[in-house]
Parts: sequence; C-alpha cells; structure tokens
Amino acid sequence: MGGGYGLSDDTQNDMTVGYIVEDYRKALKNAGIQPPYVLMPHSVGGLYATYWACNYPEEIEGVVFIDGTQMSAKAADEYTFYEVGFGDKLLAFLNKIGFDRLYLRKEFYHYPDNYSEDEQYLGDALSLMTMDSVAPISESGYEAKNLPKVWGSIVSNDIPKLFICSSWGMQTKEDFIEYATWMNRQREINHLGKSIDTDRFSDEQIKGTLDTFEKNRNEIIYPYAEKMGNCEVVILSGDHMIYEMKPQECGELIRAFLEKTYQ
Repeated sequence: MGGGYGLSDDTQNDMTVGYIVEDYRKALKNAGIQPPYVLMPHSVGGLYATYWACNYPEEIEGVVFIDGTQMSAKAADEYTFYEVGFGDKLLAFLNKIGFDRLYLRKEFYHYPDNYSEDEQYLGDALSLMTMDSVAPISESGYEAKNLPKVWGSIVSNDIPKLFICSSWGMQTKEDFIEYATWMNRQREINHLGKSIDTDRFSDEQIKGTLDTFEKNRNEIIYPYAEKMGNCEVVILSGDHMIYEMKPQECGELIRAFLEKTYQ
C-alpha cells in the first residue's frame, strides 16, 4: 500500500501518479528489494502499475491486473478534480485523536464469511489507520488528472501482463444471479438489507445488463489491453473484490500466469 493507507505513514504531497509511483519505487529500494518486480495491482492500483510498466519497463517482469481501473481516452470524464481542504485535514486530525475508534468501528464493513475473527479485526485496524490520512482523499481527487496522464503515457511493450476482468465480466444469466447472490449476502452480513431482487428482473433487463458489459469489454477493456501490448484478458465474472468472492479461481489464474512467465 502507498502513503496514507493501512500502516503506511501519511503524506501532505499531492497524490499525482508520478509521486505515487516514485513513492513505491523508493520504498522498495530503501527496503533492499531490487527490480525487476512483478506488480499485482487491484482497482485504481492498475493506474499506477500501467504508468510504472510504461515508464520504467526495465524494472517490471510481469503485471497482474486484478479488475484494474478501466482506462480509455474518455476515462476521466466522470471525475471532478478535487484538492484536499481544511475540512479534510481537520477530520483526519480528529480521527488521529480517537474519533473513529470511538464512533465508527461499529460501522465498519464486515468481510465475507470466509474471513476469521482475527482477519476481520486486522481489516478494521487497517481501515482505522487509513481514516487517519489525507493521502487517500488527495488520491481520489487527483484521479481526474491521473487518468488522462496515464492514458497518454502508455507505450506498448513485451512485458507479460494478465488482466482479470470481473466487474464487467458477466456473460450469462447465471453470472448475473451468482453476482446478485454474493452482493445480497454481503449486505446481509453488514445489516444493509437486500440490494438485488433477481425475481424482479426480467430476462430482457438482464440481457440489457449483459449487453452493456459486453460493449464495455469490447470498447474499453480489450482496446486498453491491446494498447498495453502482450496483455491477456481473462474473464472471471463477479464482484470488483473478486479475490474475496472467488479466491480459489483468482489464485489459480495468478499461479498459472507466474508459472508461464517464469518457465
């Protein structure tokens, strides 16, 4: 994790993609971990791994994107640039002196059923530490600038890459029902109530959703992978946190990629 997340120290620097990637590179080298590296980014981490692999290809031996942020020339259109303000810093200060520990713990996300009580506790602790930071707020605000910068910096190369596409991966009605069941179970254990009533969706509505996901894959995911070069896209339908929903399948894909990369 980068600055401001989990047990990492916070930073007052603007969370530009250039700063974040340099922070990772510096941390690894200071720890005595020398390149080349295999990167395994999830979600917005895909943004930084893309920038890293395209700007410092000699440092990267392989990349596994776990449902990474989808990028295109118009990817930033839905984001608004936002800089950290006084209110954000005040809330971070209040959290540091115990506000979140007193009032927010009961609101924390409960992890899937396969997490133990100790793992849930560790997840809560990491969330508490992240709430104490302004860096994640800055990172979110800078997505509007980071996305086009990364897209414009992409240079095709031969680094082996695997893109696991999950949140846009539904292809059948069974995939839709599986995802709905998973989401409803997560909401149930978090006392949020049912979110997707599959009985209320007609076959036509489900087909409309599947068609939209196929369109997104064809117009965004596959062109992005082609632009990156040597990037295999594998569909593993499910939640954005696919490593929680399907840890076994996710692990098998990653292991096969690594074995192929290092053979």
